Amino acid sequence: MVNSKKQIVLIFISLSASVAYGDLAPITDNELSNVTGQSGLTVAYSGRTTLGQFRFEQLGSYQVDGITMGGAGVTADGSAQGLGAYFDDAIATIDIGPDGTLDVRWDPGSGSAIDWGFRADEVSLISSKAQQVSLLSGVEAWGYLRRAYRRVEPTAGANGLPLGSNMYAAFTVEDLSTATAADTIGLNGAYVRGTESGGQAIGGATLTSEFSRWANDGAAGFSSPLSDITDGFAAMEYTYRQVSAADSPTGVETVAIEVHGFAADIGMTSLSVGQVDLGGMRLDNVQVHDTVLTFTP
Repeated sequence: MVNSKKQIVLIFISLSASVAYGDLAPITDNELSNVTGQSGLTVAYSGRTTLGQFRFEQLGSYQVDGITMGGAGVTADGSAQGLGAYFDDAIATIDIGPDGTLDVRWDPGSGSAIDWGFRADEVSLISSKAQQVSLLSGVEAWGYLRRAYRRVEPTAGANGLPLGSNMYAAFTVEDLSTATAADTIGLNGAYVRGTESGGQAIGGATLTSEFSRWANDGAAGFSSPLSDITDGFAAMEYTYRQVSAADSPTGVETVAIEVHGFAADIGMTSLSVGQVDLGGMRLDNVQVHDTVLTFTP
């Protein structure tokens, strides 16, 4: 991890060397004595990404075609809200601790949240015999990211494996919709928001009791996320880690995802299958605590 940070610094030095070389001047011992080190790297980000195809293969394949990611304006609904097509006003802070722990934080540069957007032409499943089934068509989703923290701890635990990667995010999905086409799943007005944003509110006291880890600054080692929930954002924290063969239920080294907490309101205006409308859906105050998913290849 320390090498990664050095590589980042070296890249910036290399890019700026030709410009800075002409202004180099000797530095005295007194001037040098006043220079102090500062950990961390802050990067202001603005951008939009397109990807022709994402494909995951094992026995069959999962395939996503025509991907565009950026600000909410890459979608028709987000653009109608007056939002731009670039994921911008985003500040990434990267820091590596003395023990090699890597912390990456995404926060808005100004305002309370960063708008995001995603668009894909088609999502398909392909069998090992090349039979293709289209699941979703004309996918468009947008929402807001209040903050996202990631911590990677390289220190080995009792089983000799790294402690894992911890992730926390406070976000919303304001609208997720797909085209209503034959033989596909159609979604209209799907959303994911905070439990206090509508419907029956949980209340601060119950949230504190139910998510005691979050009430004690447990989210990825940073500040408490309870305010994110009460301000209308869904919140999720999980850890991805390796599982040794001795600790695995199948005796094979594998990976596990530990969901420490998830709180949100989830719903949609309508759901259809093959152009047949099945009606709307609403899940109020969805909460997940201390859940472990172990994957065995």
